[in-house]
Amino acid sequence: MDTSHRNTSAAYPVYVGLWTNWSYGPVYGSMLTLAQAEANLLVAFVAFYVTFVLGRLWAILCLCLHMAFSSNRPRDAAYHQRQASLRNSSDSGATAWVLAQIWWLWRSRNSPTKILPFLALVILLWGATATASGFSSKIAFSNEVILTGSSCRFVYDEDSSLNITRTSSAWYYISKWATAMADYAQQCYSQSTFVDQNCINSPFVQQQLPMIVNQTAGCPFDPSICATKSQNLLIDTGYLDTDHHFGINTQRDGRTQFRAIFHCGPLITKGYVADFQSPEGQGYRRYLFGNTSYSDQGDTYTYRKQNFSGSILTNTARPSYSLE
Repeated sequence: MDTSHRNTSAAYPVYVGLWTNWSYGPVYGSMLTLAQAEANLLVAFVAFYVTFVLGRLWAILCLCLHMAFSSNRPRDAAYHQRQASLRNSSDSGATAWVLAQIWWLWRSRNSPTKILPFLALVILLWGATATASGFSSKIAFSNEVILTGSSCRFVYDEDSSLNITRTSSAWYYISKWATAMADYAQQCYSQSTFVDQNCINSPFVQQQLPMIVNQTAGCPFDPSICATKSQNLLIDTGYLDTDHHFGINTQRDGRTQFRAIFHCGPLITKGYVADFQSPEGQGYRRYLFGNTSYSDQGDTYTYRKQNFSGSILTNTARPSYSLE
């Protein structure tokens, strides 16, 4: 049973009810998520129920032992006291105390074998009752929950029918999302020993994704265009599991593992840069490290960025204000 909604239940709706955590299989993965108040009531009820059931089990066991060892033949006093304690037993703890007193009273008269086996059985069952009652709270063993998914949707669609307002809203959301992810990476992937509270209370299954960072990697391109031959960056995530690392709750045959390798390094730009001005007067700087699928006026380039210092405003309008 899950009892913790973490601190994200307001922003991320949590499913309340029965569900299966496939990480533990169909049997051990059967989960019941409840709010904290209802979960506390359930834990208390289970503890009471376990104690009650084991108490009734001891009463049935006493009846069976009393009938199994009853005899019409003459017996000594230790036998009759033992049978009387089994017949009038109220609970395992009280019976253990009575049998211990009987054993102590008749310990020197060759009667221990008539009492000790029963005393050991009572103590064993009494200990099992106490242990089961205490560990009944372990049903609230996990802080994992499953989200309803009501907030999951495509943020932006490459549909030409989208109006400007809707498209602008989507890009605004993507911009906020990118900023939040950058902040999370800076806070939660730092090498500092201090762990930010936002990292601990994040809705992610893993606070950090595993990765191997090599800062002395070789050149990822032709060595002639790399600024350094042995101080480039290589990041390898290893195989990431959609269930273990990303929390997508699926059965084993529906999971996916993938691996991402990022290999990058600074390039020499001298001789590989060209400035370009569009017919509208916008200046660009092109980086010519290879052909791409897009081009302007038949020219090919790898990447371009706006060169604001080289922009030429060819179309101007009269100002709508006056300084007088």
